Amino acid sequence: MKVFHLIATLGYGGAEILLTALLPYLKQRGVDVAVVSLSHDMPLQDRFRADGIPLHSLGHQGTVYSLRGMARSYRRLRDLLKRERPDVLHSHLYLPDLIARLAAPRSCSLMTTLHGKDQWWGERDRVRSIGKTWVDRITGTFRGVRYVSVSEDVRKEACLALGVLPARHRVIYSGVDAAHFPLMQRSQERQPALVQVGRFYSEKGHATALNALGLLRASFPNLRLVLVGDGPLRHTLESQARNLKILDAITFAGTQTDIRKYLGAADICWMPSDREGLGMACLEAMASGLPVVATAVGGLQEAVSDGETGFLVPRGDHRALAERTALLLRDRVLSFRLGVNGRRRVEKLFAIETTAMRYHESYEDLRSGRW
Repeated sequence: MKVFHLIATLGYGGAEILLTALLPYLKQRGVDVAVVSLSHDMPLQDRFRADGIPLHSLGHQGTVYSLRGMARSYRRLRDLLKRERPDVLHSHLYLPDLIARLAAPRSCSLMTTLHGKDQWWGERDRVRSIGKTWVDRITGTFRGVRYVSVSEDVRKEACLALGVLPARHRVIYSGVDAAHFPLMQRSQERQPALVQVGRFYSEKGHATALNALGLLRASFPNLRLVLVGDGPLRHTLESQARNLKILDAITFAGTQTDIRKYLGAADICWMPSDREGLGMACLEAMASGLPVVATAVGGLQEAVSDGETGFLVPRGDHRALAERTALLLRDRVLSFRLGVNGRRRVEKLFAIETTAMRYHESYEDLRSGRW
């Protein structure tokens, strides 16, 4: 069976990171996989090439509103599909979903993975958001798309927004390769450190994190926070840290191809997001044996077992974030126990082998008509 994965870029987002782990396991299961990137932005391309996974780029420029760019990408994808004749075209995220439904021949089955709740699903006061949701809903229904959500929360929100029938919708948790994240030995002699992994966008909650760090520094003057990632809010966050007089306690590590050393050097992982489909960075931290303090939103409520693998706090509540973190910093035994529990939870519920098996079964069910 030949399966093509269509995605907007090969940057450092959760969907892209999932594919780097998932596709080698699908290949081991006998699936003939390939990746099609809409754009030439492919920082992760070497990972796929190292695993012998073919890559294609459509060279798309612009957004969904760029009709000339859409038309060009449509033609290039249509020609590629005619030439390669995949059995399944598996798309990820809005623009790839839309182009896949326009360009794929009827002989090609369509599947999409919903990696999170799209922000426009609930925006009923904006014509553009209503239009995008309507187009998503109509094209998905017309082309008989089968949906996979990365969490029960995403599935519930998608059913409300897109009207997807339960029979056409499955939940497959994103997985990580726990063996890729060995449990680290954390010395009690070093300065305590926190780590947060994520692009610098408002929904990732960096502003909440900095406010919490400002509170914690009064009791833990040597505490450090490492921010792995980058984005348009970099200067805004630096300014906030300067105003809070904590800039010296923060390391802006930038975008990293391998985050293991940053996880291994930390004591606690923060995920103070406003919304998350599931949270790949959260799963990777848990696989490394880090307790996680996260917001009780979206799929994070399914990833983190409150009180067992970490703590869940209200969205935007920097005081609660600081209080739970202080508890872990003061009680090393508790911190270690939650970290070990997190590793076990990943191995039980979020193993990449299980994710690959579920996707392989779904491809087979889709092509045979069972789904």
